[in-house]
Amino acid sequence: MKYFVHNNERVSTVYYEFFKGEWDWDKGDRYHNDGSIFLHDDIMYTCGLEEILKNVLSDYDDCGENLIYPEKWEEVCRLAEKKGGIVKEITDEAALWVEDAFENCGCFTILGL
Repeated sequence: MKYFVHNNERVSTVYYEFFKGEWDWDKGDRYHNDGSIFLHDDIMYTCGLEEILKNVLSDYDDCGENLIYPEKWEEVCRLAEKKGGIVKEITDEAALWVEDAFENCGCFTILGL
């Protein structure tokens, strides 16, 4: 992967975690899950993905939990396609992981910093 890393590839904790399903601390979910993919904070801000997420999710929280359902992700991808560049590459790179998350869990969660 060019933009995302897996848990064992992280070099710090300054990553947004894309977690399959609805993240729930009370159910025993923990940060830095091996099934997650991670996007570095610098990439999230500079590529325009955070701006798109704020436009699509009215309650987006860069420090909290952001639940993503297929219809919202479709809108994120549509806006990324329109913007082009790195943000489009990032949504394309995440596509297989996202498809698996939706198929197996129905949603995924972006965990902020």
